[in-house]
Amino acid sequence: MALSTFSKLSRYANNILAIKNAIDEAFKNANDSGLNTEDPSQIVGFIPGKFVEPEKLKSEEYAFLFTKRDFEIVGEIEDMEAGAVHLVGLLEEYNRRQNDLQAWFDATLGIKRDIAGVISRDMVPVALKGNLDHRVSQLNVLLSQMLVVTENETMKPIEVVRSYVTAASVQFGHLFPKIDYR
Repeated sequence: MALSTFSKLSRYANNILAIKNAIDEAFKNANDSGLNTEDPSQIVGFIPGKFVEPEKLKSEEYAFLFTKRDFEIVGEIEDMEAGAVHLVGLLEEYNRRQNDLQAWFDATLGIKRDIAGVISRDMVPVALKGNLDHRVSQLNVLLSQMLVVTENETMKPIEVVRSYVTAASVQFGHLFPKIDYR
């Protein structure tokens, strides 16, 4: 059971870190290309991938942590699980809205698109600016909520998994394999 729990925790951590890396890479690309904008959602576009939410953990799966020594790990695990589930939901909505925005750009007359590599510069007529601003604002709210999870200093996915591995190794000894989680 401890290995099954490790597997689920690893998937939660990997989802959080993959999304964080995609966001960080988008900002790096924008910075490297000299893109200046105050709207983060114009930097972070659609994030590809299938981020499947692992089966939820049951308290029985980590009940061995309900000790004075390891009890804090329980809170970390629950925080990471909740953050990962929330993040995947936010990402799905963000990607849906990004696709809707791109479809709106493509379908709306009067918008001029200049696409160079991963950077797109769109010229939107003043009459459509309010519609664009509303869409961008919604994306920025979603992205800011995603950043709350990915930049959370109190819940670092790698550290949570490492803490779990250490506690499981102590509890189960040679029955739990040596795992170096990076």
